[in-house]
Amino acid sequence: MKTRLAAKVESAWLRQAARRELSGLARSWGQALYLVGGAVRDVALGREVGDWDLAGHDAVELAWAYADQRGYRLVMMHEEMPTARVIVEPGAPAGFLDFAELRAPTIEDDLRARDFTINAIAWDIRGADSVVDPTGGVADLTRRVVRASARTCLEDDPLRTLRAFRLTAELGFALEEETAEWVRECGPRIKEVAGERVGQEMLKLFAAPHAADAIQRAEEVGVLELFIPPLAAMRGVTQGGYHHLDVLGHSLLALHEVERAINAAERIYPGAAAALRVYLADDHRRAAVRLAALLHDLGKPACRSVEEDGRIRFIGHAQEGVRIWSRMARQWALPGEVTKAVATMTRLHLRSTPASGRRTPRASRRRRPSPSPQSAGSCGKPNLTASASCCWPRPTAPPAAGPAATSSIVGAWWRCLTTC
Repeated sequence: MKTRLAAKVESAWLRQAARRELSGLARSWGQALYLVGGAVRDVALGREVGDWDLAGHDAVELAWAYADQRGYRLVMMHEEMPTARVIVEPGAPAGFLDFAELRAPTIEDDLRARDFTINAIAWDIRGADSVVDPTGGVADLTRRVVRASARTCLEDDPLRTLRAFRLTAELGFALEEETAEWVRECGPRIKEVAGERVGQEMLKLFAAPHAADAIQRAEEVGVLELFIPPLAAMRGVTQGGYHHLDVLGHSLLALHEVERAINAAERIYPGAAAALRVYLADDHRRAAVRLAALLHDLGKPACRSVEEDGRIRFIGHAQEGVRIWSRMARQWALPGEVTKAVATMTRLHLRSTPASGRRTPRASRRRRPSPSPQSAGSCGKPNLTASASCCWPRPTAPPAAGPAATSSIVGAWWRCLTTC
């Protein structure tokens, strides 16, 4: 009799004809082929599956036979660690199947070598009655925790120390305490990882719905500045005036507030909810907004000065922040659209919209005149660069700015979203 999870995975797998055909071929070959990675995890959680990853002995040979039999296109992804992709539905977001050879003599040993227990669950697509779960991943899904399969899994690939927080951001899970200790110990080796790999993890993390909590947890574990080194200079930098936190604390709070606005746009910005929903459906845009919230004051440590009357100033910090961000973006090999968007919001973050909706004379002089509201933009997107290249539906009233400590970045976000 099938377990509940095996039945659920089988039902999701068999929804597509191409996958049903592959199961039939695997049965005819008498060859085990396992659904692995995040697919089983996402089915168990009721999430949409993004990648259908398969593993088994002679999996690539089976992939070639499958592609030839059905007339599908096959692309070899890696030769040294044989991995093949079969395109079964061109153009569809998940219209491909990835085949990889087992990295150990048995599926159990292969799974034990994977990064986190919730990603180390497998199901034989020939119709197995139960899943293979040698590390306790099913129990961790129930507990809603991210737990490393072993300390060596983090040592083998230091990028996994960052991925741990990316998974907590995507799933809303907690980071298991022993894993947190291993991350603290292995975190310094993140500098050994290629910048573009770090950048890809960062984009996924900052696009995720619980990014602020994940970044806060990284700070608590003591690895945040290992992942984003310029944040170290912001720690302990006092600001004076209405700021009740140092620059780093203020930036973390700004990230939490902007994330709250992203996740509850209908409640917080009812006049702009439709436009924001469309705009924030794009992963890169969500990542850019959150990155700007966290990094908008990068330039403050280098620009801090104290006047004779004791007043603390940060003259030119927005421009300095853009320079620091640009270096980070190059190191991470980020897409140009993300780099430009974060730079624009950082440069403009002092141009906030007061909660009253009335601008001060100084703000009015600084703000470039905008055209009258449009019902729809021909290009179909808001303009993060505040140029006159496109139009966007404009709400009838600006949003409330929120707490004083975060009003500047919320104002910058608002300006970038609504200025044509």
